[in-house]
Amino acid sequence: MARRAVEECLGEAARPADIYLAQLLVSELVTNSLHHGNLNPNDSIELSVKVDGDSGVVKVEVSDPGPGFAPDPAAAELSAVGGRGLHLVQQVARRWGVKRGRATVVWFELQLRRTAGRPGGDGTHP
Repeated sequence: MARRAVEECLGEAARPADIYLAQLLVSELVTNSLHHGNLNPNDSIELSVKVDGDSGVVKVEVSDPGPGFAPDPAAAELSAVGGRGLHLVQQVARRWGVKRGRATVVWFELQLRRTAGRPGGDGTHP
């Protein structure tokens, strides 16, 4: 559902490759919420996707009511089954971070490549 929501939000504002990257990273963050959020059956994971049409930056936030964990984006051992999600986010995202309060919010930003015919697009490539 989160991957579909990202695709729907980005729609015509992003190239398919950028949509894929945003979907990949949001999948990692939602998975972390499921694994580390200590969620109760009635808890939910929330997703926010915002695109700045002027700068071409998309900001995605994934939040859950859990206490979170100490983020360690270091690469996992080759033999490890998991532990690569935040490392992937760190390598792909323009910026990322964690906000704690009543909820734990992990966010990332991606720079969308502009294309002619799309909102904010001028046909140039960074």
